[in-house]
Amino acid sequence: MNTKRLNFNLAIDLCKEILAGETALKIKEKYGISERTYKGIKRGVYWSDAMSEAKKQIKGG
Repeated sequence: MNTKRLNFNLAIDLCKEILAGETALKIKEKYGISERTYKGIKRGVYWSDAMSEAKKQIKGG
């Protein structure tokens, strides 16, 4: 997976893992992203729309 760039659906999956409490190291390795990208996603700087969608899907909306 780390040879592919993130797309919206992968970003949603990644965000779900963040919300579920998966470790940063596992997420970074699985998706091939840097610490900076991971933190940016977690803070909503990057892929904020994917984080919103992940939250909706987790709530069943």
